[in-house]
Amino acid sequence: MHDVDFVDTHPRVWSDAFPWLRGSLSGDDELRSWRDMAMDDAAGMDRRRVLSSVVSLAINHLEKWPIGEVFPGMPLEMPIDDLDLTVRAYNVLHRERKLTTSDLADVRIEDLLACRNAGIGTVRDILRNLADRSTSLPQASLADDTTMFVEPASSAALLGGLINDIEALAEWNLLLGQEDRGLLAPLALGAPMEIAAARERILALSATAVAPPSSADVAEVLEQAILGMDERFRVILARRLFAWKPMRLEQLGQEFGVTRERVRQLESKARSKLYEVVAEGTPAGQVAAVVRSEVRGVRPLQELLTEIPALARTVESVGQPAWRVIDILDDSYEIADGWCAEPSLDAAKRETAIYLDELADEFGVVRLADVGLVGSGEPGTLPWLTEWLQHLGCDVRDGFVLLRTSSVGDVAAAALSIEGGPLTLEVLFERANRGSIGSLRNQLNTDPRFHKVDVEHWALTAWGMDGYSNIRTEIAKLLEQAGGELPLATIVESLVERFGVSPASVNVYAGSAPYEVRNGIVRSEAIRTAGGKNPAKVQGYYRRGQDWLHRTTVTRDHLRGSGWGASTAIATIVGLSPGETAELPTRLGPQKFSWKNHQPAYGSIKRFLEADDLGIGDEVFLVFRGDGTFDVEKLAEPTEEPRRQALRLVGADMNLAGQEAVDALAAAIKYPAGDDVETVAAGYAARREQPIAELLGQCQSDFGAS
Repeated sequence: MHDVDFVDTHPRVWSDAFPWLRGSLSGDDELRSWRDMAMDDAAGMDRRRVLSSVVSLAINHLEKWPIGEVFPGMPLEMPIDDLDLTVRAYNVLHRERKLTTSDLADVRIEDLLACRNAGIGTVRDILRNLADRSTSLPQASLADDTTMFVEPASSAALLGGLINDIEALAEWNLLLGQEDRGLLAPLALGAPMEIAAARERILALSATAVAPPSSADVAEVLEQAILGMDERFRVILARRLFAWKPMRLEQLGQEFGVTRERVRQLESKARSKLYEVVAEGTPAGQVAAVVRSEVRGVRPLQELLTEIPALARTVESVGQPAWRVIDILDDSYEIADGWCAEPSLDAAKRETAIYLDELADEFGVVRLADVGLVGSGEPGTLPWLTEWLQHLGCDVRDGFVLLRTSSVGDVAAAALSIEGGPLTLEVLFERANRGSIGSLRNQLNTDPRFHKVDVEHWALTAWGMDGYSNIRTEIAKLLEQAGGELPLATIVESLVERFGVSPASVNVYAGSAPYEVRNGIVRSEAIRTAGGKNPAKVQGYYRRGQDWLHRTTVTRDHLRGSGWGASTAIATIVGLSPGETAELPTRLGPQKFSWKNHQPAYGSIKRFLEADDLGIGDEVFLVFRGDGTFDVEKLAEPTEEPRRQALRLVGADMNLAGQEAVDALAAAIKYPAGDDVETVAAGYAARREQPIAELLGQCQSDFGAS
């Protein structure tokens, strides 16, 4: 084992202080402009600019790294009181009991971002201070650096232009683990231009016929790189970075006879060197680029391994397959639970859920043949689609996806929607396959989604079939027969005579959404639906005066500047049609929206989060103002009082009480003023906003008096 000593040296250039700058980020043009610049030449504004760039790169690409590895020269045991922090940053660290820089060494950037009240601006302030201290104090580095890493052996001597082409293609196929594939077979997406050019100049040959003996697949390349390191580095990589359950620094320190801080320094150096192995232009880096190109949207890991078999081969020195080694070193995608997703599995799950909700009918039913995912081909063509949807917890049966299955009534409504016609109680019970037939009968009798059309058969009320229904549906039938409007007196007379309901009940329903009464005439409420769904009926969208609010929670993808898919309700609000883009003016420049794939999408809101120092887990309203502008607002702090919490969640004045509070909650979903709290709660439940409905149920007596 090599003897590794530490030398007290000041970093001379920025990549000395932050060795990972020489890794897979090296293709960034802006980074190359200052990476090897002497730090002594960067004073004042230039130094602050570079430190800000270092912090941005760390947040965007190294969020899973411990801070001690991101800033290997960070002085240990320094009290945070000695750092030039803002009051908010200081309070966050004290609340988390991080009182010295040593306390921060093992904290991952993603964990710091998730701290309560740690907005993106606060995290930047903390990291910028630590980065500055990492460059201003002596940095521990390896004295015997040259023995740490062994470069791969050079290829065989080339015998001319033709042999150049043959060997280039052969080495590329071997790198991907495709030893027996024809050299003129189609190349994987993202192959280098010179490889594509070589393919066009030669005839079909096999890789094994021409490859030099020194060629290796990507697993072997990674293995050679790790074996070229000192034994302690190999042990640390195997037991820390690539272990499913990483060993604690203290345990490794005891084994090596060094402090935990020394182990952290060794781990940081080893990781930075391995990061260089997958840098742009290296053999492993080229494979990593192909993987990034292949992981678009979501796909099964096995499908990726079928295309690049070498990724499944084990890197013996760390006991992990090559795909996991590359995944840990590349934050642009995530591989977990047998799936590959860009930028993360959670993001893919969220976008799939939104997309399915857009495709679903009013009973939560989606035809499997209509489902397609971004980057994964045309709808209905994915052999693994059912497996992915079941991984998300969806109920997939008989070529349909059932999104609403929380009650026996939900499943019965879905079964009728799939059938397209009435069914008997016995058949519905068989298809629901839950509870008892008695509970299903009770559900059908009390749920307004169903009504009997004869002695034995049940149908969906929405079909408008003859038979007893509820007042709201009967009003709809009368309006349809009359061409869209009727005198209120005529509707009252008809329904009282036919069903014996009270005139007061008819008046209430005729004046409630989706109807309106003007000058004694009942009409269907005019709704702007040119772009997509009516936002008044979509979960998370609320009306506040002339504004529309969309409530969401800040995620890591938002902080990274990613756009994200959304309901077609935003298309209705913005006036967007499929294939179009739009911009709304804001206090921070234009906000972009687009509808290019299966659903509309927001552009990045990162600048708002930075300007307002918002972080992961913060609840915000995306505000579409009546004057055509856009903004982001943070919600008020949560409260234990049900009435105030319900008002908070819809962006209303939390100080309202009594009927004024009920009216504000009704207006948020475009229900008329004067509705009672039970009616408004039912409206929220129909939008699948059960938490708000439950809050209203908890405080009915509170709404009774102002």
